[in-house]
Amino acid sequence: MLNLLVVDDEPLILAGLRAIIMKAETGFHQVETANDGIEALEMLRSFKPHLILTDIHMPEMTGLELIHEVKNRKLCDRFIILTGYDDFGYARQALRYQVLDYLLKPIDKEELISSLLNAAQSISQELQNSLNQDATSTQANNTTALNLLDGKSLSDQMKRIIDHIHSNYNQDLSLESIAEYIGLTASYVSTLFKREVGINFIPYLHSCRVAKAQQLMNEQPKLAFDKIASQVGYDSPRHFFKVFKKYSGLTPGQYRETEFIEDQTKE
Repeated sequence: MLNLLVVDDEPLILAGLRAIIMKAETGFHQVETANDGIEALEMLRSFKPHLILTDIHMPEMTGLELIHEVKNRKLCDRFIILTGYDDFGYARQALRYQVLDYLLKPIDKEELISSLLNAAQSISQELQNSLNQDATSTQANNTTALNLLDGKSLSDQMKRIIDHIHSNYNQDLSLESIAEYIGLTASYVSTLFKREVGINFIPYLHSCRVAKAQQLMNEQPKLAFDKIASQVGYDSPRHFFKVFKKYSGLTPGQYRETEFIEDQTKE
């Protein structure tokens, strides 16, 4: 989901802009407002917009000064400018900041909606490309353990171990507990795992749990991450986030956002 921050020092215009944007379904699902540049910078401490829509002429800090400060702090890098002044000097400076669009007041409703729709589409594509690149890069260095079984000929003992993991991945599994279940020593199970699967037990278990977590997210898009963590065997959501990032290349939030963007594209 995309976030938008709207900045304007005229309360009526600010309220009107937000109402238009929310009603039009432009692709920005969370829309926050600020009355001037100073308030906007304060909001950016906690709110992370994908796009900032800002007026130029505001007290204390102009829209162009706001853009300059936001870019320096690397808080956002996409902007659309609103202004009541058709001045080439402002337009030229806006171009230097690589703003996405430059809209004149009084605002044309259709023009505004069109500009935001184009921006949302462009941002979604950028995010999708970035997530795909991150996932491809990480997965190239961290081959999913589950894929390592493809084409392998496993011993009967190893098949029993793998089946036990897949049936009990959400339990407190350890080499010792698996060895006891199979009737072998933990050191032998460890050696067997490395020899037949190609990696150690713990990475395989984490990969199995991450795959199950992805399955849960696909089947239940609104299921909370702490519940997902618990259902796949992690008592600590923080540990789950760390493991998920390591073995999938994405955070759980990024993975869910990727799936959301792909679903929207298919529609």
